[in-house]
Amino acid sequence: MDFMFTYIKYFSIYSFYFLPAVIPLMLTILCLGLYIGKREGWSRFNSIYFSFITAITIGYGDFVPRLKITKVLAVLIGLNGLVLTGLMVGIAMESMKKSFAIHYDAKAIEKSINAEIEADRKAYHEHKDSYLRYELEHSDDDVKDLERTREEAIRPHKDNSHDNQKDSDSTQENIQKKQGDLDSVIE
Repeated sequence: MDFMFTYIKYFSIYSFYFLPAVIPLMLTILCLGLYIGKREGWSRFNSIYFSFITAITIGYGDFVPRLKITKVLAVLIGLNGLVLTGLMVGIAMESMKKSFAIHYDAKAIEKSINAEIEADRKAYHEHKDSYLRYELEHSDDDVKDLERTREEAIRPHKDNSHDNQKDSDSTQENIQKKQGDLDSVIE
């Protein structure tokens, strides 16, 4: 709760310092909105409503300027609104930064973050070791299969159907063996 009060305090102080910039922007938005409303035939309330809805770039579309000059002025309201919003966001961020500096110890936060990172590293290495163990247990079969495939690709093909039948049987056995290995891993 102290953090919130500190934030409000600094937001109020910074807002006060920026009043010379904020007031002219708000008055420009208000005056342009009233002028647009007068030209479009809107009530004062609707004109003010339109100007601030346009300034904060919501633009519901329930009031739309029809004349060229009022459309141009509506764009100016939007641009002034962007500057005003930027100022307010800047004030809010600076107030937040100041409040964090007062209420939170940066070293304690950094220590906490580093502890989390270290815990993640340990968990990664534990998982990595178990993965590598699994790979080592099954790598001999993969290496033998790779060597056999390479030898088959290099060796000249024989026209003897008996040898082709043997190769076909060997391939079928390899497929069944791999399927069995896969089934055992899944279980």
